[in-house]
Amino acid sequence: MRRFIACCVLFTLAAQAAQAGLIDRLHKGKTEEQIAKDFDGTIQTFLETLCKDKNGFRPEVTLEIKKQQVFCRLESIKGDTCTFAKLVRWEWFGPPVARYSYMPFEPKYTVKVADIPVRDIAAMFDSNTQPAEVSVSLACWLVAKKELWLANNELSVMLAKRADLKEDVENWLCEKHGWTRPEKGLAYVHTLDIEQYVAGLLAVTPEADAARLAELDKAAQAMAKKIEEQRGDFKGAIGARKKLPTARLDTLIMRIDLFERAYAGTAYVLNKKNMEKLKDLSAGMEADLAEIKTKAFAAERDGMDDKWLDSAKKYAVLLTADPRNERLQSLTADAYLKAGNAFNAGRECKDPESMKKAAELYARLAEDFPLIWSYHACAGAAYRTTGDTKKARAYFEFVWKNAPDGDANRQYAKNQLSSMKE
Repeated sequence: MRRFIACCVLFTLAAQAAQAGLIDRLHKGKTEEQIAKDFDGTIQTFLETLCKDKNGFRPEVTLEIKKQQVFCRLESIKGDTCTFAKLVRWEWFGPPVARYSYMPFEPKYTVKVADIPVRDIAAMFDSNTQPAEVSVSLACWLVAKKELWLANNELSVMLAKRADLKEDVENWLCEKHGWTRPEKGLAYVHTLDIEQYVAGLLAVTPEADAARLAELDKAAQAMAKKIEEQRGDFKGAIGARKKLPTARLDTLIMRIDLFERAYAGTAYVLNKKNMEKLKDLSAGMEADLAEIKTKAFAAERDGMDDKWLDSAKKYAVLLTADPRNERLQSLTADAYLKAGNAFNAGRECKDPESMKKAAELYARLAEDFPLIWSYHACAGAAYRTTGDTKKARAYFEFVWKNAPDGDANRQYAKNQLSSMKE
């Protein structure tokens, strides 16, 4: 019994020593609890400083609003209350980035500083560049918030510039994780979220890494299944497939390109058949994109020859291969709009069916890209010529209310609204 008690005492002292090494070197005289509390008290001031710089960095967070995940950007802060604006798609950046840029728009949400997600607070700090003292403070705060793996990432990244702290950091992490530090130290593994494009670094023991890989393997299987589902049918000619893609093809191709890096070491990746299947899927999408590019010339030529219905039909077939491609949607919608042939100052059209298709495509584009005023204006124009003045008015009023002064679409919307009163 005495031996057991002695062992417990020695373990406790060893744990305290491990903490003291890192904490005392950078925050001498303070406890971890004090450090975490102090850090928590600086978050509001930190956000206030960011908001004072009108052209500076504004943190982006994901808030849960009515059980929905909403991507937002910090707009202002007053006291302990932040105002966030919803972020909407603005522009597409093709490979190698293959992602959207976002701009703030309505609606706006007020959130207490204390209610901002812990992960998003951590993302506002950069352990690559900030002083080690800040990284350690952040780590203590994250541990207090029960986000040990986030703390692990922050300190592991910090070591790139503070190698002198390696032993202290590893001892501290081992104490927190409940590990025994290997004689040669911890191993470091790179991580990657292929949907958010966020890279990380973790310090692990062999046993912890094995457990991590087991969980990561489940994620790899889920991601592969998701990519396959989003790809849709790929057998048969473009235009004859039943299940269409639900994500941009270039996005899916990029995720497959990053797949092996993101899930390195998992049983799924080590299985050659799995990776060959993904590569075949990618090759098929590459082939579809090449076919779209080649056949789009014929659709463009029809438009140049004023054969807009023929042009629209060709684009529409190609659109089935990559339905979430904004440019292809826009080209198809524009061709149908011109094939509709509006007359009588936009009150009527010669081809209502083409106009209806144009209206549907522009309505989808306007929903996906709320700040592209031309999509709303064109949707309004198409709906008006088909006789749906209620929808037309809603699109024109949206442009008139939100587009900036001097924008041609705003003036067009104003003119349309005025003529609809006549």
